[in-house]
Amino acid sequence: MTDLDGDAARARVREQLPDEDPQDLLLFDDLLGIADPDSALPQIDPDARRRRLTALINTASLARTEPALFIIEDAHWIDAVGESMLADLLKVVPRTPSMVLITSRPDYEGALTRVRGAQAIALAPLGDSDTAALLGELLGSDPSIGELA
Repeated sequence: MTDLDGDAARARVREQLPDEDPQDLLLFDDLLGIADPDSALPQIDPDARRRRLTALINTASLARTEPALFIIEDAHWIDAVGESMLADLLKVVPRTPSMVLITSRPDYEGALTRVRGAQAIALAPLGDSDTAALLGELLGSDPSIGELA
């Protein structure tokens, strides 16, 4: 939906979730960053908001028939509420044609590392020659960037 304006994005959400509570859809719009600035959000407790959004997203996930890959990068930066919500959402993934890839630094030990059925793949740090090769690919070989590398 990144290439859609707010009205079109909200219409797409309602097209994909036609039977959902209109108040929950307003919360979902807000979560996605496509909220209508002229529509007031329901005034509810933050925990109730999290529960309602989790239920809505889980329902939508379970209804999916097409495979999907969801990528969550830098989980080590996630806040407690977001981490809790994602952990709840990941409980339905095994019942969907979906896969979730989560990246984090080795020192992250949060709830997303303890999701049932998850598999961790630890990558070793790059060696000096690998780092030099990566920098060469990213920066090029112009002598003017020698000190930058």
